[in-house]
Amino acid sequence: MKVNDNPLSTFSIDVDAASYSNVRRFLNQGQLPPAGSVRIEEMVNYFKYEYPQPTNNDPFSINTEIADAPWNKDHKLILIGLQGKKIPTENLPASNLVFLIDVSGSMQSANKLPLVKASMKMLVDQLREQDKISMVVYAGAQALCYHQQVEQKNKDQRCD
Repeated sequence: MKVNDNPLSTFSIDVDAASYSNVRRFLNQGQLPPAGSVRIEEMVNYFKYEYPQPTNNDPFSINTEIADAPWNKDHKLILIGLQGKKIPTENLPASNLVFLIDVSGSMQSANKLPLVKASMKMLVDQLREQDKISMVVYAGAQALCYHQQVEQKNKDQRCD
């Protein structure tokens, strides 16, 4: 697209940082990532910027920087950063999380089920007692459903 033909830009306010992790995984394996798997906005979104909280009743703060493009001093680059208002966890409604997890043999490589298990352990540390978590695990035709109110004592009884 030529900017002269399409002078408007839009951007999404959701944050996805998957490309950075995906690129890092490929590089750590000594491979280049497929070109279609690299999204530059996700690479930028991976990092924490410590933008200021919004003030007054504003739902987000807008933070900008502008600089000359290193390849052409007549061009400019702009960074637009949004910081949503952080809501204290005690003000959040209870969460009811449901996960469907494949535990079949095809999921045993280090970047599959073990990564899911590590992520679930991290999630448990973030849950509150009013939160609920349900899991359906399956391997082929077998399935097991597990539903649990989060309690401090259960956080220490993690499945390995």
